[in-house]
Amino acid sequence: MAGLIKRLESSVAAFEDTGRRLPHAITSAVEARMESSAQQGAATIATNLTGATAYAQRAAAMYRREADIGPRKILTVSLLAIGFGLAAMVWTARLFLPDADELGRLRADIATLEETVRQLERKGGRARLARCPDLKKRERLCVQVDDSVQYENGYRIIKALGSKFVSSVS
Repeated sequence: MAGLIKRLESSVAAFEDTGRRLPHAITSAVEARMESSAQQGAATIATNLTGATAYAQRAAAMYRREADIGPRKILTVSLLAIGFGLAAMVWTARLFLPDADELGRLRADIATLEETVRQLERKGGRARLARCPDLKKRERLCVQVDDSVQYENGYRIIKALGSKFVSSVS
């Protein structure tokens, strides 16, 4: 039994010795790991910062490129819109406005009509016109006539409005 007690005492001494060395061993191990972990963390942060810097530089380059191209794009779109607008206006004008030949014909018609009006006025054709219903209730053009004067073959004399007319039958 004495051997057993000696072994037990030796085990207790070894246990106590290990207990005394254990905090130092733990501290050494933690310090070793902490330095390694700090280096790994710093390396990871540096890698992430390098990636973020590269991304920011690419974004800045894209922004500068778009800032240079943006006004040109706006100008191009504006000029295209103006061009299409002008083309639409010209097309609409050509569609609805008369061309030079038709304008010439219309001017000739105006001159002819003005001459006809002058001739009618000289012949007493300046009269008050109105719309009057006939027997079938349709609106027709009517004119005042001078009932004091009779004329032959069913004709009547138009009551002229203050103009002198030349009496000639043509």
